[in-house]
Amino acid sequence: MTEQNIENKDRRQFIDTVSKILGATASAVLLSGASVQHAFAFKGLSASDQFLNKQMLDTLIALSDTVLPQTSTPSASQVGCHDFVQSQLVKVHGSPRVEECKLLIRGLDTTSQNDHDKAFYLLNQTQKLALLTTIENSPGNPLHGSLSFIKSLIVFGYFTSKVGASQVLRYQAVPGGFKGSIKIDENTPGWGSLDFY
Repeated sequence: MTEQNIENKDRRQFIDTVSKILGATASAVLLSGASVQHAFAFKGLSASDQFLNKQMLDTLIALSDTVLPQTSTPSASQVGCHDFVQSQLVKVHGSPRVEECKLLIRGLDTTSQNDHDKAFYLLNQTQKLALLTTIENSPGNPLHGSLSFIKSLIVFGYFTSKVGASQVLRYQAVPGGFKGSIKIDENTPGWGSLDFY
């Protein structure tokens, strides 16, 4: 098998893993076109890709860390998912999705102000989670679709990061022999993409 065929096979396996994590609908949108290529090439946010002001960025960081908080592994913002989201939106998805992200962030802050008299990023973790859960459980809410999309981008960014691929998912650089009937449970990690780094 040529090096190119091995790389293509590894990418297909990675896409399959991420598809299982994100779900079929989100994967169809996020893993098409240049998004995977851009994800693996992402090294940080360039100044030209940054489109959020300070408060909006704080809200995106808070959203990222509510979706993937710090546990035994770093949170989404600690691996730069908020920068990844902006970069993906600008480089891959274009102006309509950039505007959709801005509307979501403004909507989160407006809802938070109405419910708690403070911006979303100033809420405690329980309040943030409750607000997001209400939106997710309300398909008629105008923020529902945008939240699902941005949440999927955050998760995509996390699992294509070095931390996500090496600390959260398992990685085996040189596959060993076949071992059937390996016991797994809900804590058994999926397979990562560390070989792309």
